Amino acid sequence: MIDVHSESGLRSLRDAIRASERTLIPFWERRRDLIEKTVGDNWGVEKRQTLLNMLWSAIDTYSYKLSVSRPRVVIESHEPQATHFAIQFALALNNYVKTINIDDELQEIVKDALFGMGIAKVFWAPSEEALELRNPDMPMEPDADATEDEIEAYRDAQMRIPEWLTVDPGRAMIERVPPEDYVYDTTAARRRYLRYECHRFRIPLNEARLESRWDVDVVKQLRATSKYGDTFNDRAEALSKRGAEHDPDELEPHVTLWDVWLPKEKKWIVMPDQPGLGVLHSQKWNGAPGGPFRVLHFGTVPDNIAPITLAGNLDSLHDLVNTLLRKAANQAKRQKKNTVYSANERDARAFRDAKDGEEIGLAVPSAISERSTGGVDPGNMQFAGVLQQFFNKQAGNLELIAGLGAQSRTATQDQMLKGSSSELEAKRLERVAAFTGECFEGLGWMLWHDPVQVVRGTRQVEGTDITVDATWRPDYRVGNYNDYQFSYEPFSRQYEGPSEKLARLHQIVQFYLPLLPIAAQQGVTLDLGELLEIDATLSNSPWLRKVLKQDPGLKQIANMEGMSAFGGSMKMGGPKVYQHEHSTPSPVDDGGGDQWAQLAAAQGGGATV
Repeated sequence: MIDVHSESGLRSLRDAIRASERTLIPFWERRRDLIEKTVGDNWGVEKRQTLLNMLWSAIDTYSYKLSVSRPRVVIESHEPQATHFAIQFALALNNYVKTINIDDELQEIVKDALFGMGIAKVFWAPSEEALELRNPDMPMEPDADATEDEIEAYRDAQMRIPEWLTVDPGRAMIERVPPEDYVYDTTAARRRYLRYECHRFRIPLNEARLESRWDVDVVKQLRATSKYGDTFNDRAEALSKRGAEHDPDELEPHVTLWDVWLPKEKKWIVMPDQPGLGVLHSQKWNGAPGGPFRVLHFGTVPDNIAPITLAGNLDSLHDLVNTLLRKAANQAKRQKKNTVYSANERDARAFRDAKDGEEIGLAVPSAISERSTGGVDPGNMQFAGVLQQFFNKQAGNLELIAGLGAQSRTATQDQMLKGSSSELEAKRLERVAAFTGECFEGLGWMLWHDPVQVVRGTRQVEGTDITVDATWRPDYRVGNYNDYQFSYEPFSRQYEGPSEKLARLHQIVQFYLPLLPIAAQQGVTLDLGELLEIDATLSNSPWLRKVLKQDPGLKQIANMEGMSAFGGSMKMGGPKVYQHEHSTPSPVDDGGGDQWAQLAAAQGGGATV
């Protein structure tokens, strides 16, 4: 056990963190170099010319394919009686996530994971909303039966203890941790054996001195420090700031601090990055189970926490292809054609000055010829092409994933290749989903235990257009969190343009169209008027409203005559009984057109040409 309140225990912890930091420096340097190569020379940091930026293509493709967009969660309970409450809690959590805007954080974490580790911190962040709470140290006011001593003690407490406290209740938050600021116990072979995890961060010195929860004596000893410490200075963020000899982005003095999570002790501490100073803050961890840190990566190495990376696997091929292309470019620049001749200068000048197609009289024609020197070596270009194919396969059929073209001679072979690529992509998506689920689980645990958080929301009553209030309040909790055995299933939607939304809508309608007779018996119908409005809007075709328009009179007649939208009749009066008539469609019609037309007629639709 680590005793952070003893001088020797805190010194041992600091020494261990420094040792881990030195161990991680080669991984940070490798990450910075990979990022430098990925952005290429056009961004202004890569020294060598990048003619074909294959690394950027791979990172950009996977960042798009794997990124979480507008994440939501479905919560299920293993306890059947808690199913309804799980749905209500999922609605509250999804509404809460909208207020903290975690999309950008999760997308950056996915991109970090392509270069190494993506780290999220799920923690209580300042809410900037002060609350007035009664001081728990203040005794209750004595009642009429209190003794003189109790009354005197209460009066004494009124003189010494403030009755009300102004506190920040905090709010559950997810924050991306830059990999160079995340230090873990590098002696551990697996994450479950970690003795410490740390997040280095910087805040203005004045803010640190105003923090009321921290040890006053330690706060007084804090001094401003530079972000460029004595361990690792050439961070990825410095790629655009090279040559700076100070902290150009910090306009006021800052201090470097560490958030430290001790899993065995289940303790959370804040300490300054200044040897000799004590702990600023220490408390039992009151956040989500498992601590604050969640890690995403796409390749494990046996008996090691540091993962293998996609960008690292592709780097050597990227370098070699660009080396060959640079060589070919230099050869192409040196390529030239020259006219060579024997010592007869008169014939050479006549050959040089002649126009295209002009006859030339030469004394010695065989003495003049054209010679080509330099030029691109065909063998090198062929080798570069082979390497690009290797890169494509090493990246998991990147061109197929990115939709850049066919990879085989037949459509069937392409479909088989796409299936294999989808399996690799699906494995990475599973990792992202599991990671996102862990983050949501942490937020859910904290929202459940938040004594003051109110989440505004509404929900629609099933089968109606009625919306009701679904605001989450702390007093809605019933029982203990662990009683419900929640499981979190995250999902997200990638961006869809209007045409994609329209195609998906038509696909859904076509799927349900054959089921409409059954749906009608259950009181469900298809609103073609609403479908027309959506079609006209998404296709940017307002003229559709003129071609197909609703006729209320026709709809009323259809209802009075008991017309069926499905080729049958409906008996009027008493219970609704449907009698279906089967008809054989014409050879040029599959029957779908009649079904659509009858449905439109039943809803009062009319077509004009």
